[in-house]
Amino acid sequence: MVDNVSTFRLMSEGPLGDLAGLRDLIVNGQRVALLIPGFGELRVAATADDDWTVAGADPIDWDIVGFVGQAGEILSRDAHPPEAWDSALGNFFCDAKLAATDADVAFQNNRLRL
Repeated sequence: MVDNVSTFRLMSEGPLGDLAGLRDLIVNGQRVALLIPGFGELRVAATADDDWTVAGADPIDWDIVGFVGQAGEILSRDAHPPEAWDSALGNFFCDAKLAATDADVAFQNNRLRL
């Protein structure tokens, strides 16, 4: 079950590697796919009308992509109180958005709930 996203990539490795049977993929409360064991990699994206598409994705070949980078510190919110306005992880995402888009401003929702 995934919430509050518009696009993501899903892999059958890691925690989903031992998927024992068929499982529904639910995004933002809507069933968008039926996952089978060993499904590989999928791209999941929402349209402007909030309709979801699911397509097979080619695996990322890290030998071709090469070294992307390394964080100089642990990127986590754990070191910040829940009411903090920023964190190393949020700042990383904003910096990545700025670098990728040439935008003037970037922000990341910290999911603060009061």
